[in-house]
Amino acid sequence: MYDRDEIEKLRAQVQELKHALQHARHLIIHVSPTSPEAWRLLRFTCKSKQEWRQWQRDTINKLLELTVDDRTCPLCGQRFTPVSLRWHLDDSHRMSRCSVFQAAIDLVHDGHIEEWRANEIQENIAGLAPVMELCKADGVNCQVYTNKHNNQAYLTGPSTRRSYSVIFWEGGDRFQVQASNGCVELFHCSAEDAAHALIWEHQNPLKRWMKDRG
Repeated sequence: MYDRDEIEKLRAQVQELKHALQHARHLIIHVSPTSPEAWRLLRFTCKSKQEWRQWQRDTINKLLELTVDDRTCPLCGQRFTPVSLRWHLDDSHRMSRCSVFQAAIDLVHDGHIEEWRANEIQENIAGLAPVMELCKADGVNCQVYTNKHNNQAYLTGPSTRRSYSVIFWEGGDRFQVQASNGCVELFHCSAEDAAHALIWEHQNPLKRWMKDRG
């Protein structure tokens, strides 16, 4: 087991490595034969992973438009066939992605990942609101918990007892109900069905306990 001082030392070393990696990525971009037009495409601020992925797709198309001969990568200067140049940029068909573009992608990702995680958790909490309101109207005050490892939020009964089901927001007006043992009971269900699961368990504690024991 590590003591507190050793853990803090390891954390400091991890931060140093992260800073060194960021510096290396900046260096890759700045020493490459990238044209000013292509370089401007690599600077981007996005509010979500979805925007980040869309930026990658849009940037690839714009970079291909900048190629003079349809063969030379506008970022690293390597030459390809017209078809394999796209593969070189989008990391497909077993071709290694352009190191300059990969460095830019990673810089944007690492510069926004904490913001994305916070936004995703808040979005999941907001998505659970309809179920919470329905439970509250029936006298059941649910609890919301978050998991920073997967940016997920979930809803469960008014107690930390493991026998309560867990509600996840799937997006839109769809929800998922998981039993306390982790088995999925309902996929793509409505807010009403999800709320009913918690309300029923709250009103029938003995039956809930029997169900939990199988």
